Amino acid sequence: MLTFELINLDINPTDAEQVTRTLSEQCTAAGYRLNMAEADNTTPDGIFVLSRGAPTAINSKRLAEVGRIAVAQIGIDPENTGGEASAVWHEYPQSMFCYPLSLEMKSVDASADGARDWLAGFATFTACIKMWRRLRDKPEDGRPRELRVNHINILAQDLDKSVDFYHRILGASYCYNLGPKKVVMELNGFDFFIEQTDTVTYPPGYHFGVRTDPEGVKSIAAIVGADGDIKIVKGNGPTIGYHSGPDRVRTAFYFEDPDGLVIEIYSPEIEMLESNPHLISQHFSQA
Repeated sequence: MLTFELINLDINPTDAEQVTRTLSEQCTAAGYRLNMAEADNTTPDGIFVLSRGAPTAINSKRLAEVGRIAVAQIGIDPENTGGEASAVWHEYPQSMFCYPLSLEMKSVDASADGARDWLAGFATFTACIKMWRRLRDKPEDGRPRELRVNHINILAQDLDKSVDFYHRILGASYCYNLGPKKVVMELNGFDFFIEQTDTVTYPPGYHFGVRTDPEGVKSIAAIVGADGDIKIVKGNGPTIGYHSGPDRVRTAFYFEDPDGLVIEIYSPEIEMLESNPHLISQHFSQA
């Protein structure tokens, strides 16, 4: 879980409380936690700096204490900053990572929609910085006996129909047959076997997931929707069809293969970015 902290530079307490409530609600909805600076002595993952307009100076002992973490500027009544942080913000000492896009709130009771969408971008930025600190402070040891998942085995009543389905929808490649009733297919280095059987049943909740970037999720959702014969299901999502997760970063789409096996197509959530460096480029390329 990402933890954020709010520092109030020059907003009156009443207005600051209202802004904090809006930010706290959006953080909670996305699965994050927001603390005030004086709440405890723990180091947050990211900091919101609350100020009225473009500040002429950013002086905060707390910012000097926390070290190299993600910090974002939230301005009330901004002076036409165009969504960019002030020049002073960029000139701050290199002891922190400053998010280049500020959150502009024309008033303390501004719509929560803007805060929600802005938070999705800053949370992704924060997760990447958190991952960088983890790799810097605790480099992983070599693992000569590294374990990896090699393949899965799924069932089908019609091998040809299933092979065509997985090639057409997911782009999987046929490799070879293991006898007359089993086929090996490959999807970006991962093998899955399709085994013919007379009956196929899967219990509720049984599914497998395929990860891609956000645009990949949309693309496959469009292919499935255009087919007309593929059953689209709710899965673990809030509704049937393409949807975004509560963090406004993760996206997902669920549908069934010809034998009723649920397939989840999804893009990574914030927590996955924290521990998987190779996923960062997927989200920054979509920003």
